[in-house]
Amino acid sequence: MAHKRLTSPSNWRYYYAFSAPQNVLPPNELDNLLYRFGLPAERQMLAVQMLGYIREINLSHITWYDHILSQMTARKVSQLTFRQCEGLLWFFFNYSDMARQLQMSLGQWGGHSVSALSEVCHLLGRILSQHRQKGLWLLRKLFLSGQARSKR
Repeated sequence: MAHKRLTSPSNWRYYYAFSAPQNVLPPNELDNLLYRFGLPAERQMLAVQMLGYIREINLSHITWYDHILSQMTARKVSQLTFRQCEGLLWFFFNYSDMARQLQMSLGQWGGHSVSALSEVCHLLGRILSQHRQKGLWLLRKLFLSGQARSKR
């Protein structure tokens, strides 16, 4: 049994030591996604992509959408440009209702689902620290024209 490739304890040790984790996005993919949110022409396509991530559950049994949101820490957000924050806020102000409905349809809302509230707060703080007047104008615009109406 020890000499068979798939049952050998040493094989399993090497396999897991040298294989990439399957339940996280590689940093360059996340950085590329965040970069593209800074490009206004890409935002609609990114919204569809982000909503599609809700339907895909990774090996940790959470959606890729939740995984992406969990990576939006205060530290990560502090590295984003005003345009990238604007694009992400545009997504939340226009698609958070739809995201919530998709999560609920999968039974993902609640238990281990990540709320976007803290990410939005990080983004709001970032844009206001970068350019207060422009940030306040953007917030007013998003509050008045955003399609998402949920209070959660």
